[in-house]
Amino acid sequence: DLGQIVRKIVENRLIPAEKTLAVTVTVAENLPIIHADETMLQRAISNLVDNAIKYTPDKGSIHVSIVKSENKILIAVQDTGFGISPQNKEQLFERHTRIFRPEFKKIKGTGLGLFIVRSVARRHDGEAWVESEEGHGSTFYISIPLEGDNLLAPED
Repeated sequence: DLGQIVRKIVENRLIPAEKTLAVTVTVAENLPIIHADETMLQRAISNLVDNAIKYTPDKGSIHVSIVKSENKILIAVQDTGFGISPQNKEQLFERHTRIFRPEFKKIKGTGLGLFIVRSVARRHDGEAWVESEEGHGSTFYISIPLEGDNLLAPED
């Protein structure tokens, strides 16, 4: 139940004391239960939510949504952070890649989080990507197709 996983992740996230962030969640009513690696999906979604918390400035907002779109589940984590330039978007999901910005120099990380997100999505025959415009925040997506091994009861 990806809706339950998303709600639990958001409820258990700690926001640093020096930040005030509005965090909201929308879970579609029509989500099917899927057959997937729960631990891996928790880690991927947690990475996206943690990144949004780390990279969204004080008084910003984060919205996590999960919907059924056509024949897939779509998880989106939208923030009001600094956004990402087109050239940096291409590198983000590579192993050990971090984007340099003066605002980020105190933020710790290994550059593995988004690499893991994409790996988990692909392991479920899905994909991960980002839509962003510098200065206008970002939305990170994970799509999981509702077919093959992801179906709880495979169709004959």
